[in-house]
Amino acid sequence: MLFTLLAAAVAGVLVGALIAFAFGNRSGNQAAETPPAATASPVEISPKSVESFDPSGGSGFRDEGGDLWSTQTYKTAKFGALKPGVGLLLDLGKARSVSDVTIPQATAGLTVQLLAGDEAPTGSVDSMTAVDDGTTGDGATSLSGADGGERRYWLVWVTELAPSGGGFSAEMQTPVVRGPAS
Repeated sequence: MLFTLLAAAVAGVLVGALIAFAFGNRSGNQAAETPPAATASPVEISPKSVESFDPSGGSGFRDEGGDLWSTQTYKTAKFGALKPGVGLLLDLGKARSVSDVTIPQATAGLTVQLLAGDEAPTGSVDSMTAVDDGTTGDGATSLSGADGGERRYWLVWVTELAPSGGGFSAEMQTPVVRGPAS
């Protein structure tokens, strides 16, 4: 009889352990699973200003109205060897992280870079950090800002023009900036 009681006690302990394992600890001592952090979608950031930047002090991009910017026509894709490039300087008003900068429409075949800096460039882009580069296509062209950190100034810098009407030029719509909500 002692053997039967001992066998029943061991069986009870085993059944209890299996139930506790299968259904978890109901006493609240079990660590709760942490749900994955929700990643917020980037929001559009309206720049405080958008201005043409030309290191030589020339015409750079001209504001054609309706969010359209254009350069003059040059004899070569490298600005007739007159300058290293021209760009659109986006002043965000304060240092911000940027997910991406998208050029909604541009002359296909432009070589562009996204640069970032804490101060507006003067005379050259040497004080800015190269963040991404690419070539514009027939539709929107996006440049990643993920490696730029928190910066106030973001520059869409055109380093090579595309063929246009017997010369080389660039035309683009005002870039759209996206980043985390602040």
